[in-house]
Amino acid sequence: MASLFGSPHERWPLSRAVDAMVSSARSAGIPGLIWAVGLTYPSLGLGFGVVRDVLAILGATTDVSFEILRDWGVEPVFTRPSLLPTPATLLTLDWSDAGRLASMLLLLLAVSPLIAGLAALSEPERWRSAAKGRRPPQLLLAWRTGKGLALSTFGLMLAFPMLFFGAVVFLLGPVVLLLNLVEFLQTFTSLLALVLMPVGVVLMAYGILLQVLIQLALHSLAHNRRGAVSALTHAWRLAKNSPWSTLRATVVDLLLQSAVLLLAVVLEQLFQVPGIVVAWLLWCFVGVTRAGYWARTYLGLGGLATAPLEARLAPAG
Repeated sequence: MASLFGSPHERWPLSRAVDAMVSSARSAGIPGLIWAVGLTYPSLGLGFGVVRDVLAILGATTDVSFEILRDWGVEPVFTRPSLLPTPATLLTLDWSDAGRLASMLLLLLAVSPLIAGLAALSEPERWRSAAKGRRPPQLLLAWRTGKGLALSTFGLMLAFPMLFFGAVVFLLGPVVLLLNLVEFLQTFTSLLALVLMPVGVVLMAYGILLQVLIQLALHSLAHNRRGAVSALTHAWRLAKNSPWSTLRATVVDLLLQSAVLLLAVVLEQLFQVPGIVVAWLLWCFVGVTRAGYWARTYLGLGGLATAPLEARLAPAG
C-alpha cells in the first residue's frame, strides 16, 4: 500500500496526482469551443471494449456463440464514442464497411491537429498564457498550435489499434486454429469462457498499458514536436523509470472515468435524450480535464517541454 500511495519524496505520489486532476478540472471548468476537442481526446478504456473485441473476433472466425456472456452484461450500457477502429472492426471488415472505415480515418486525420493542439496548450503555464482572462484558449489557437503535428498525431492514434490488434492475433490465433481444427470443442462454451478468461485479463492489462503510453507519447509529441515512434519510445522510458508513479496516475484517471461512466449511465436512463446531451457535454469537459491532467503527469514523470508556444505559432519559413 505504501508504494501505491507513494511518499512526498517520490516523483509522483498519489496525493500529487489527485491535486493535478483537481487543478486540471478547475482550468477546464469554464465552457468554451475547445470543449469539443475534449470529445476526441484519447481515453483510457475500462476493459469492456476488450471483452467485446474478443467475443467479436471469436464469433467472426469460428462458430462459437457467446450470447450467454453478453446476457451477463459484458458490454456496458453507455460507452464513450471513439474515432478509432477497433481490432474487431479490422478483422470483421467487409466491402460494405470499407467506406465507413475510410471515413473514420479521414475524420481522425482532420481532428489530429486539434488533439495535438489541445495537448500542447494543456501544460499549465501555456494554458494560462493562452487563456483570455477567465476564457479558455480559443479553438482556432488549438488548431494553429497543432497544425504541423497532424501526421505524427494521426500515426500515434493508429498505433493503439494496430499494436493491440497484433496482441489479440498472437494470443487468440492458436485458440482460433484449435477450434477450427477440432470443431466439437466449440460446443463447450462454458469451458472456453473459463480458458479465455486469463487471455482477457492479459489483453485488458496490455490494452491499458498501451493507452497510458499513448497519453504520455501524445504530450511528448506535442511539447517537443517529435515523431510518433520517438514519442512512444520516450513514453516507454518515462513509464519504465517510474512504474509506480505511472500506475498511480493511471488509477486516478481510471477512477475519474469510472465515475463519469456511472453518472452518464444514470443520466441516460433517467432523462433519455436530455440526459444523453448532458452526458456528451460531460465527456467533452472530462476530455479537456484529462488533457491537462496528463500534461501535468508527463512533466511530473520527468518529461521535458523544450519547444515554447511562440515557436509553435510562428509562421513557417
